Amino acid sequence: MIAALAVYALFVGLLIGALALVVERGARRLGSPTRFIWTVAMAAMVVVPAVGAMLRDQQSATTPAVFTGTDASVPLRTADVPASDEISPSVIGTSADRILNAWRDTLTAIQNGARAADGLLLALWAVLSALLLGATLHALSEARRMRHGLKAESMLGTTVLLSEDIGPSAVGGDPPAIVIPRWVMALDESLRSLVIRHEQEHLATRDPALLTTALCLVVLMPWHPVLWWSWRRLRLALEVDCDARVLRREASPKQYGQLLLLVSHHRATAPRGQRALMSLATPLSPQATHLKQRIDAMTTGPTKHKLTTLAVMTAGAVGAAVLIAAVPAPAPELPPAPTSTVAQGAEVIVRATTVGTKNVAVDGRGQFAGELLIYGDGPVKIEIVNEALQIASDTVRLKTFPAFTADVTNGDVHVELRGEGEIELAGTVSGGPAVNVSATGHHLVLLKGGTGIRTVGRKK
Repeated sequence: MIAALAVYALFVGLLIGALALVVERGARRLGSPTRFIWTVAMAAMVVVPAVGAMLRDQQSATTPAVFTGTDASVPLRTADVPASDEISPSVIGTSADRILNAWRDTLTAIQNGARAADGLLLALWAVLSALLLGATLHALSEARRMRHGLKAESMLGTTVLLSEDIGPSAVGGDPPAIVIPRWVMALDESLRSLVIRHEQEHLATRDPALLTTALCLVVLMPWHPVLWWSWRRLRLALEVDCDARVLRREASPKQYGQLLLLVSHHRATAPRGQRALMSLATPLSPQATHLKQRIDAMTTGPTKHKLTTLAVMTAGAVGAAVLIAAVPAPAPELPPAPTSTVAQGAEVIVRATTVGTKNVAVDGRGQFAGELLIYGDGPVKIEIVNEALQIASDTVRLKTFPAFTADVTNGDVHVELRGEGEIELAGTVSGGPAVNVSATGHHLVLLKGGTGIRTVGRKK
């Protein structure tokens, strides 16, 4: 379950990250702040998979319905939609339906294949989180120690902490402070004023606290590469937004760009190990890798095609939302089926003689709006409408509800309704301990060995 959840979180994170990137670019073209785009995106990368998994757990709550020995059938209604004996071998619907179903099937297969790595991934998760938490706490402790060891001085009427080579950076704490490296004191007054104004803007919007909070999300899921990338994008967004606020106060873009070049040069000369510590202790220190994006952002004016930009942002948001909703949350593993008493080599057959539905959704033409899925866990065989039993190598998708026969000697057979409503199924068992079986639900499981039938999910 851990590995399947990780795969689910990665796919959801990729889609959320792509959506955030589209929205960020649109917001910059519109001249709008971008800091909260990545804040919301990072929170969503953690919350959406957790909520999706919880909802899937609720929907997949298992209610045993095992019938053995005597006739356990109940009267069934006929289908709410016209049924026939014709099979639709593939999804009957729009191209979008086929694409979304293929997307779900592919992700489900990846999740199921990843379950074997549960133990290893859980151990790796714990180790990575512990290491990153330890590094973060150490960096915060070093930042606190550094602050106590720095001398407070006044620069252009503002109290700053003077360091040898750390900063310039706004740092959190009680109270927050501005750390200025000694070389800044040698700059002319106009450049020093820009340095102070930039860091004051960071403190005014509580950027240090926001970045530290976002780092806590990375500590929770340190194996998530998109979350790390989003944290870096958040750091860049905080700097770009801060640059824009400073420049709105009539600072010269040319002079400001020269200052960014100078600051990035001084930071690049610091030892590599010290730079890694500075990234956590003073996360708002300038990043040389962000220099080009910051200069591009402050030299590019708002677009004149605002409606086009809004349309692209909206289309991207809708597309990403549809794909995110289509990512299947990992289903919890079902409890093991009851032990079968079938003799060695015996064949166990379930003949579903009646397959009906109730409360299903129909389209404008009165046709069933969903689909019926039949698939197996293991080497099962399925026969529909008097055809020969064939190994089910893939999911059978139907738009009708014909009677069928399933060989459950070596595996469970699932009958699942995609869409609103429930399946009503009754049949006979040969070769197994059960004689007759019947159940109602949106997802029914014919149990291996012919021991009965289980309903999966809530009954409506």
